[in-house]
Amino acid sequence: MAIIKGENFEAMIVEVNQDRLDNDKIRELLTPEQLLECTKTITFNQIKCNRITGEKPKFKMPDLSNATPTGLVDMLGDVREQIKDLQKLEGIYKDALGARLKD
Repeated sequence: MAIIKGENFEAMIVEVNQDRLDNDKIRELLTPEQLLECTKTITFNQIKCNRITGEKPKFKMPDLSNATPTGLVDMLGDVREQIKDLQKLEGIYKDALGARLKD
């Protein structure tokens, strides 16, 4: 396990092992004992981030009292686009962090 601290967050990188079934062998071997023989373990790093300084900004509930259905659809669409962009950024940051940790 490795911990990297930034100014506001810390990232905890944990090595994770998972057992996965080898599909080629599964097709040939079907008994429970043989299934155990077909299991292989993979290892990868998992990154979890926690805030270590400051406070998370308080959630501010939007005023939806005058929102029309079409307005809500537009708001929902905008939020979903932002989520996709943020997920892409998360992947870029993870890749960049992983590349720097390997050096």
